[in-house]
Amino acid sequence: MWFSWLKKTPVYQMQLNGNNIPVREGQSLLQAALEHNIHLQSGCKVGNCGLCKCRLLAGRVQPVPNADNAALDATERQSGLILACQNTAQSNLRLEVAETKRQKRNKAEQLA
Repeated sequence: MWFSWLKKTPVYQMQLNGNNIPVREGQSLLQAALEHNIHLQSGCKVGNCGLCKCRLLAGRVQPVPNADNAALDATERQSGLILACQNTAQSNLRLEVAETKRQKRNKAEQLA
């Protein structure tokens, strides 16, 4: 219809480590964070590296079309971890950045 441009795109709010970030419908969580100058580690942006792991504390997400969650094992998925590059908001969200295995290993090496 000619007036379809009047239809508003839903915007959700994502709270990420204390920052409130608007997320447009269909926009990946990583894209929204970067667009608003919120540093969120990322590498490949396609689900392989796992640097953008986040813990979903509240809300609903939906995987992007053809999502690849290769960087998450079954235990991580069951514990609420998601990849910010591979998910979009379906409601308001509350997330925290999860420590990657590489970050944990580096911390352990520094303490040793």
